Amino acid sequence: MTRYPVGQNPYWMATTRLPVTAVASTDTGTAGAVEANTSVSPVAAAVRTPLAGTIGITQSTDGVALPTGDARLDSRLTITAPLATAPPIHVWEVTIIRRASSSTGAHVVGRITFAAPNADAARRLAEVALTERRAEARRSGDSTVWSLGTLHPLDPGAPGTGRYRVTFSLWESREDRFERRTVHAMELWATNATTARQIAQLNVQSLPQYIGAWRIQGVARIIDEDPA
Repeated sequence: MTRYPVGQNPYWMATTRLPVTAVASTDTGTAGAVEANTSVSPVAAAVRTPLAGTIGITQSTDGVALPTGDARLDSRLTITAPLATAPPIHVWEVTIIRRASSSTGAHVVGRITFAAPNADAARRLAEVALTERRAEARRSGDSTVWSLGTLHPLDPGAPGTGRYRVTFSLWESREDRFERRTVHAMELWATNATTARQIAQLNVQSLPQYIGAWRIQGVARIIDEDPA
């Protein structure tokens, strides 16, 4: 086994033994701190730098006074500040209905798409949009009656909504009777069963196999079972 002189390593890189000075303890029962009388090492400097996205707070250790001097080693704790969690934003759509007078039929003339965290907030935003539209009509001398149609979410799981299954059926003629046959079922999110029926009646018409004889057989709320 080869022995090397003190202060040298096997790769001929000289090492330096740093002189140290004992500092008197300022707290009974606490061991005396040791302070190097050289400049602070890069590792110690890195310890004093808080990580990105955190707040660095300098604290003493159990009431022990921090050393002073150029070679002071701060006892630094890195505390991660809690992030404020905002409610998820969902996309909603509401139809705008126009009636030329109180005696004429209503027609859907447009749709408004906007973002809101829940159903209540979506209704408030829809009412604001309707109020602005009515104000514009009054300023222009228009006597048209404006109202809101169906409000529904465009993405699943929005607070204030539920999942519904809407079933469509078709009456078919047999030799001695009429028989009802289920032809289609769809699941969707809506604020209530009435809205689910309206949305389903509108969406089903875009199916290539749809015919006008289809009728809604039932609307049922889907209750997810608690896994616990």
